[in-house]
Amino acid sequence: MRDQRGLSLIELLVGALLGTIAVGAMLSFYSATARTFGESSAQAALQRQGTLALEEISRKVRGAASVSSTACNGPASVLVAMPAPDPPVCFYAGANGELCEWWNYPSAPAGGNVCRNLLAGGMKKIVLLTQPAQLDDRCPAGVQPGQPCFSIAPTASSPGDPNQVDLAFAIRDDDGDQDGRNIITFRISLTCSGRNC
Repeated sequence: MRDQRGLSLIELLVGALLGTIAVGAMLSFYSATARTFGESSAQAALQRQGTLALEEISRKVRGAASVSSTACNGPASVLVAMPAPDPPVCFYAGANGELCEWWNYPSAPAGGNVCRNLLAGGMKKIVLLTQPAQLDDRCPAGVQPGQPCFSIAPTASSPGDPNQVDLAFAIRDDDGDQDGRNIITFRISLTCSGRNC
């Protein structure tokens, strides 16, 4: 006759412990994979929206009749005069972290709902990074603490030379965390090629 004895308590506890360790390892692996996927998709969204904003500004500046510094109802702004009959357009940082394109300057009311946010349109909310109290070198040089990380300005050029516009901005996904992992910086020098530049 065979021994019909069951598992002892110690054997059950060892089996339960090994099962718990295996399940914990699988959950840890799943969590790490999900976190990495989330960060990758956030970086892809930032790259896509930032590139679209950069292309939109570049297209306007390169086809402008003239470019000048002006107070376009926002910090670090520039006025781009388009060839007639197109209206001039301002690019500036909005109060809520938008990267704004403002047509029909100066007819739009100051502080009005005139910002076409070049960072909008994705599944994630993307905003300009705000310069922290301890300066972040991902922000353009000269941006003060509390200001959006956006800088656009024409550079001085000699007569007959095309105007060059230096553009820099840093963006992040507005998910509430400030860990600095999902931040991308864009910098470019653009040449205004219109007749009057």
